[in-house]
Parts: sequence; C-alpha cells; structure tokens
Amino acid sequence: MIDITRRRALQLGSVVVTSSFAGCMDSGSDFDVEVQNEDTDRHTFTLTIKGDFQPISRAMTLSEGYSEMYEDLLPSLDYSHDFTLEVVLDGEVVSTTNHNISDVSDDDGVILTINGPDEISINIPERDS
Repeated sequence: MIDITRRRALQLGSVVVTSSFAGCMDSGSDFDVEVQNEDTDRHTFTLTIKGDFQPISRAMTLSEGYSEMYEDLLPSLDYSHDFTLEVVLDGEVVSTTNHNISDVSDDDGVILTINGPDEISINIPERDS
C-alpha cells in the first residue's frame, strides 16, 4: 500500500485540476516557430515568447545554414491575444516585437531568421482570408 500524506494528496489534486483547466483554454492548434541561421557565423540564441500564458523560452546554438523547428511552440488560445517575441543573440537582446495571434498563419507559423551578429528578421506570413 502506498503511504501518502494529506499535503501530497492536495498537491496531486491541484495538478489534476490545473491541468484540466489548462486544456480548456487551448484551442488545439498551436503554431510552429522556425529559427533559421542565414549568417556566415555560428550563433547562440534564446527565443522567449510572452503573452496570456506562461512565458516560453527556447535556447540553442545554430551553425551557419542550419535551422530548428519548434512545433506547437506558440499557444493559440480561445480568444485573440497579443504576444511578445524577444530574441537574445550571443548574449545580447537584439529584438523585442509585439504581435497579435490573429496575424499568424495556420500553415506557416512564425519564421525567425538570423541575418547577422545583431540582425534578426521575423516573418509572420499573412493569414489566408
């Protein structure tokens, strides 16, 4: 038999309740974010996404010509919401941009391209009407 304390039982119960509420907020179609390094140097980046959800961060080092796809990284909630993309490149914040989820294409997501040691472009292809 498993010996469980009252405190542990309450903690487990709150995790289940929180998880069920979190599922209610998600519309089920989160968006992909692709990071591409088109510079001639290797770069370490950190991407942080903030909005009406827990902040999400991903960090990686990309060699020249490589890319990384983060599937379902940008949450799609049950309502239109704003979000912020912050990009740190080699230890320096190089971009902080604000967007609305309604601008993100279902098919293409967000494409972040490293163009140089302190130059980032963010492409959010237009949503089909």
